[in-house]
Amino acid sequence: MKPNKTSLVSETGRCTKEEKKKGKNTVQSRKKVCEVYGEECFTKRQCQRRFARFRSGNLNVQDVPHTGRPTTTNDDKIKALIETNQRMTAREIVEKLDISNSIFNLHLQQLGYLDPFFASKNKCSSERGIFQLTEKWQKFIQQNDQYIID
Repeated sequence: MKPNKTSLVSETGRCTKEEKKKGKNTVQSRKKVCEVYGEECFTKRQCQRRFARFRSGNLNVQDVPHTGRPTTTNDDKIKALIETNQRMTAREIVEKLDISNSIFNLHLQQLGYLDPFFASKNKCSSERGIFQLTEKWQKFIQQNDQYIID
């Protein structure tokens, strides 16, 4: 049975704490932990941070909460905003929820609001298409209303 993230953080924390008490360095400690829990459970940087915390006197093995912008946004919040006011722009939603455009687009795609074709395109491709339309219309006007296909 695979342990959940919270218990894995606690277990790897306890192991690194014991390894530190034995006088091991971060590389040795991580190697020992990864032998037990697998290579993907614990990065070198995470181990270095743990050791730095232990050296500073913080012996708490639980994961510490992070400050700053949250990494995830609740899909329900986005869905509720869209359903309450369908005229609300993407920019307004992004500003209201304090998330990035790329994260917002990912949530829209997951909720089924965004066609995968458009989700894969960047802003430059649509702007380029708009500029090409004006060039085609100018050619159309110059050719005495005969439609041109490039």
